[in-house]
Amino acid sequence: PPATKFPQPQQQQQKVDRRGQLKRSWSLGSIGKIPKRNSAFDRIDSFEDLRYLDLSEEERYHHVTSCERPSSCQDGLLDIVTVRGTFHLGQIRVGLSHANRLCQCREARIVMKRKNPVQIDGEPWRQDACTLHVHRKRDAAIMLHRSANENIGVETEMANLLDWAQEKSYINEDVHATMMKEFSRRIESKIRQRRVKSQDNIMGSLKRAIGSTNTFQQTKDKPVMF
Repeated sequence: PPATKFPQPQQQQQKVDRRGQLKRSWSLGSIGKIPKRNSAFDRIDSFEDLRYLDLSEEERYHHVTSCERPSSCQDGLLDIVTVRGTFHLGQIRVGLSHANRLCQCREARIVMKRKNPVQIDGEPWRQDACTLHVHRKRDAAIMLHRSANENIGVETEMANLLDWAQEKSYINEDVHATMMKEFSRRIESKIRQRRVKSQDNIMGSLKRAIGSTNTFQQTKDKPVMF
């Protein structure tokens, strides 16, 4: 019998609008869309696709990786962030700064062309050249935080209690997942409020310290009449 012929995906067509910007119309074979800021772009696949556009480096990265959604462990997305160094990491730990977010995605592919230090939920190691595939689990993300006021792991005890209730058949799996998701969301919200309040208190203390220094300097420079 003759071989069955399957329809082949149509080739992508390149169009240039009046402003001379590259636009691409896709038919079969297109997979999803990347969040974008400029509606003039139908789809941007990679940073190299923007090489013909008259844009700055920052604008090109925005077209490829821009994301306007707030960061949350409940949205099913991975946050790709960068840390400048050890000092920046210390600032993040005490709530004085935050990691620089590059983009959001559901799956990430990291190509390592040489040996680099890697840490994934444990002790770091020296990883040889490889390709890492990172993706989110389908289950709801559960983030447990240790209380800042009571260093006894209240959140962990709550999680253990829900696990015990499920094992004893007091609650089913759906109720357990729903309660853990809501519990994680509330903890996350409180952590954010605590960080904002901490930053406000630190900035207020710095402003008062600067004001006191300026007042002391003005008093010191003021001539004294005898």
